[in-house]
Amino acid sequence: MNNADGLTLGDDVTVSGVLTFTSGKITTGTGTTPPTPYPKMLTTTTTCATSVSGAAQTTGWVIGNLKKSIPAGAPTCTFEVGDSNYYSQIEVVFAPETTAGNMTGAAMPHSPDGHPNISGTDINPARNVNRFWTLKDPTAVFASYSATFNFDTDDLDAGTDQLEFVIRRYDPPYPGAGTWSNVTVDEGTITSTSIKGTGITGTGDFAIGNSTVSAFLREREWVYQRELYYQ
Repeated sequence: MNNADGLTLGDDVTVSGVLTFTSGKITTGTGTTPPTPYPKMLTTTTTCATSVSGAAQTTGWVIGNLKKSIPAGAPTCTFEVGDSNYYSQIEVVFAPETTAGNMTGAAMPHSPDGHPNISGTDINPARNVNRFWTLKDPTAVFASYSATFNFDTDDLDAGTDQLEFVIRRYDPPYPGAGTWSNVTVDEGTITSTSIKGTGITGTGDFAIGNSTVSAFLREREWVYQRELYYQ
């Protein structure tokens, strides 16, 4: 990809070699926002770790659905995705004994409230990352994985505290009638523009922000559950 004006796909496209970004972005179609801003699919068939080269804020990335080939074992796979302004990649590390298959990743467009169904979770819509990510349609079989979600400081509401961010997963992905669940945050890896969730056993949409429940109450609930477990 070497065209500063970018490229919009009018159909599903498969890349059998290495997709190299030198300049410009590839958009997987255009649709209604929401629920289907990116109706087409870009598929790479080379193993996920080497299927895309050169993606970065200064060179380009995929805007929309990027399907990758997941090898067996404990692979590390980056989904080189973002929206029209920012490279917002997802870095996924699968647990050992993963069975080969595929998975699709996408970063949804910037939106002041984040996820369309954010009211169904405890994330404060006025203190969140103003986008969400999707990991979906896996044919790879895995016990669990970790995922690092990257964003730009321009995605953040004023007054957000990244050190208090939580991650919530919505499954099945919007516009499905999904349900929210908690994702464990690796607090030691939080930065001003990224956060890592661990022990994830399913796919769906991922929303990030400050909880409406105080940190004290969340900690007290965790201790209570631990005490129940060890009784």
